[in-house]
Parts: sequence; C-alpha cells; structure tokens
Amino acid sequence: MVFPGFHRDTIREIAVSPYHNNLVVSGGFDCNVFVTDIARLYQDIQKSERKSENSLYPCRDVVGSVSWHPQQASVASCTTDVGVFHMFDVRTELRQPALVHDTMHAELYCHVYSGEHELLLGFGDGTLQVFDWRMKKLYVLLSSILSHLV
Repeated sequence: MVFPGFHRDTIREIAVSPYHNNLVVSGGFDCNVFVTDIARLYQDIQKSERKSENSLYPCRDVVGSVSWHPQQASVASCTTDVGVFHMFDVRTELRQPALVHDTMHAELYCHVYSGEHELLLGFGDGTLQVFDWRMKKLYVLLSSILSHLV
C-alpha cells in the first residue's frame, strides 16, 4: 500500500468538515494544507489498494489555523504566520481560484467565521480584526490593550 503524501512536519491545527465528517483539513509547519477523506483512506486500506490519495493546498508559509466555511460545504480556509488569509475550494475537479489576502500584519495565528462573509482574525500581538472577504477590508476590532494596563 502506498499511503498518500502527508505532512512532513508538525501539524498545528486540524478541522473536521461540519457537512461531511469524513473530510478533514489540516495545516502546520510544512507550509501545506491537506484535505483528507478519512473514509476513502480507510476503504483503500481495507481493500488493500495499491494507492490512495488526498488533496494538497500549498500555502508556502507556516500555517497557523484551518477552518471550514460555515455555509459552503466545499470551501476551507487557513491563515499563515506571516499574516496571509487563504480561502479555497477543496474539490479538485472543480477547483476555483483561491482568495488570498495579505493582512500586512504578522503572526496571524487563528481565525473563525462570524457570518457568511465575515471572519475574526487573531494575531500574536493581541489584535483582533474583522475581515469582510467580499469587500476585502479589514477592521480593527480590538487592539493589544493589555500592554497599556501593566
């Protein structure tokens, strides 16, 4: 059995699709995001298939977080430590161009969808931003106030 190519370094985050619990997206220090169909991989192992596969989204920078879009079953996203947000279609046969947005703010470690078109982005310096991906605009919601309190 030839297992699919997978991460070559530490995985920092993993997310299970809310629509298809067999689909998992993962990212980390190898600068890649993998979309793995666990059910397919398991079936291939059970059938002693000679080969199995998963799909790869190359980020080219260390991945801080991964997530699934709350209302679009085939859309996943990730953030990178250098401050870039990626949103991409996981269907390899119908792949659309990815939305890639540089926040110009390093240490983008986490993100969560707050609506169909908005995300909250969390940065290493304590900054929290709202990103409207339709308008490609960032709004600073909360900045590092802890440093002013000490």
